Amino acid sequence: MQRSLERFQLAPDDFFTGVDRGFADLRAAVGEIAGHVDAQAELIADLTRIRMMPAQAAQMSRWSYDARLPNQLFADVFEPEGVPDGAKRWVGLTARIAGRLRLPRNAQYDLVIDIDAFVSPEAARSFYLRIDGVQYPWLSQHDRRYASLVLEDDGAADLAFEIGVDPATIPPGRDVSFAFRAIDVKQRK
Repeated sequence: MQRSLERFQLAPDDFFTGVDRGFADLRAAVGEIAGHVDAQAELIADLTRIRMMPAQAAQMSRWSYDARLPNQLFADVFEPEGVPDGAKRWVGLTARIAGRLRLPRNAQYDLVIDIDAFVSPEAARSFYLRIDGVQYPWLSQHDRRYASLVLEDDGAADLAFEIGVDPATIPPGRDVSFAFRAIDVKQRK
């Protein structure tokens, strides 16, 4: 502050020229920032318009997982183990697998899981399916293929599922609960 006062006292015209130049630089910087803000606002508006478009074409209607694929969804699942006609994955001591799928909930889904083995007969009897925390019955069980129907739920944003067995059915000394080959969730037409 003292230096500015000294400059003003020594050469008032130069001082005001410097102030004017400073304001011009500041106006240019603000103009550049305003241009960036306007560009970002346009981008956001474009993205909002895209997001508001009818989503029917972009919505998924099916989700499948094969035990041979990389595992990026399930915790406590072992690496794939080869079997003559594909692969299986054992589920560890948590005795459950769970996931959240971005599927529209204004439709019904057939959910099928191909089981390869259970650690015990008791584990097989306790095998369950939960959708959004609600227990669903297995509607069919044939050749270790378990199937159920998931009802629509307009209040749900996506489909949260859990498949598992009662951990108490795991025999002492074992570190697995059940093995699966594939999971398929398909929208009913």
